[in-house]
Amino acid sequence: MSVPIKPVLLLSSLLLMLGGCSDRNVPERTAEASESKRETALASPERSLESKPESKVSIAQEVEPDFLGIREVDGQGKTVRKWASDRWNMVQPVTVADRGSSERTALLAYDGQQAQLLEQDGTIETLPRPEWPDEEAVFGTDYGELLMTDRIVDGEAYAIRGGQNLYRINAQTGEVKFVMRSDSPIYGAAASPSGERIALLVSSNGKLETFADLIVLDGEGREMYRQQEAANVPHSDGFFYAYPVEWTDEHTLLVPRGGFGDMPPGAKCEIDLNTGRETMTLPDSLPDEAFALLRSADGEIGKNDLTGVLAQPGQTPSVYAVAEWHGGVKGVWLLDIDSGKTVKLGPGDPLKWTDEGTLLIARNNEEAGIGFVYLGMDK
Repeated sequence: MSVPIKPVLLLSSLLLMLGGCSDRNVPERTAEASESKRETALASPERSLESKPESKVSIAQEVEPDFLGIREVDGQGKTVRKWASDRWNMVQPVTVADRGSSERTALLAYDGQQAQLLEQDGTIETLPRPEWPDEEAVFGTDYGELLMTDRIVDGEAYAIRGGQNLYRINAQTGEVKFVMRSDSPIYGAAASPSGERIALLVSSNGKLETFADLIVLDGEGREMYRQQEAANVPHSDGFFYAYPVEWTDEHTLLVPRGGFGDMPPGAKCEIDLNTGRETMTLPDSLPDEAFALLRSADGEIGKNDLTGVLAQPGQTPSVYAVAEWHGGVKGVWLLDIDSGKTVKLGPGDPLKWTDEGTLLIARNNEEAGIGFVYLGMDK
C-alpha cells in the first residue's frame, strides 16, 4: 500500500499526535511483509554432529582482567586495538562524512554529559560540550542528557537533549540550533544518508512505556511521515530507555520490534516509507553444535545464562560471539564450529562484528554503578 510522504507543519500536528494515541494506525501488511525471515545465522545449513571436530579450548592471551573501555579482537582473541575509559555508559556506531573525503565508520561514546569519537586507528577525539540554552531537560535518563544521531556530515549532526528537545548541532564547535520540542519522550533518532531527513522514535502514549511511534521530519522540523506503534523494546515502565533506529537507504528504516506480538527480544522490522511494506528479521541464535563447544569449555553454563549471540557475517556462519552471565560474572566467548576452537575473551559485552571480521567488546565500570547501553541495530 502506498504511503505518500507529504509535508505537514510539525508544531500543530505533533501536539495532537503525541498527546496520546490508543488506536494503531499502521500500513496494511502484505503476506510477504508479515513473514518473518531469519538472518543468515538462522538460515545456515545443518551440520552433522558426528563430523564435529574435537573441541579445543583456549584462553585469549591478550585479555586484561582490569581493562575498562572497548577492545577490538580478531578471531584468535588477540587485541587489535583498544580505547580505554572508565566513564562511558553508552556507545553508538556512527558514520562520519567530511567534505571532500569518503565516509568512514567510528563509534560515539558517552559519559553522561559529553561525547567522544572513537576512530578506527585507536584515537579518541573529545567533542565540545554542546552550548545548550537554559531550558530544563525534562526526562531524566541513566545515560545522561545528550543523544546524537548516527551520522556526522561535514561536522554537523542532530542531537536530543533530555529526551525531549531536538537540535541541529555542530560537533566541532558545540554550537546548537533549536529544531523542535516534543511533549513525549524521544527514545531514538537517526539522520538519513543525505542528511535531509531525521527519523524519531517517540513514546506512543506520552508516558515512559515501551511502544514508540515512528516520525520522519525534514531538516526544518516539518513532519513527513508517521506510523503509530512502529517500534518496541521490552523494558520496565517508568524508565527512560534509548532505542536504536537506522536508515538502510533514503526511504527505508530499521526499527526494533522485540516483544511485539510473538516477536522475541532483539527482533527488527525494516519499513519501506514509500510502500509501507514491513520485513521482519529475528535475532541470531546459537546452533546446538556451538553450544556443545561452550559446554565443553565450561560445564556450568546453561542456555538460560546466555545473554547475547552475534554470528560472524557470512552466508553460512560458523563463528559465533556469545555473551553469558553466570556466577555473577559476565563473560564473552568465541566459538568456531568448523575448527572446534573455543576462545574465552574475558569479561564484557560483545557489541558488533566489523566489516574486517573483528569483534568489538565493551566493559564498563560496574563497580562504580555505571550502566551500559549499546545503541546499534547490528546487535
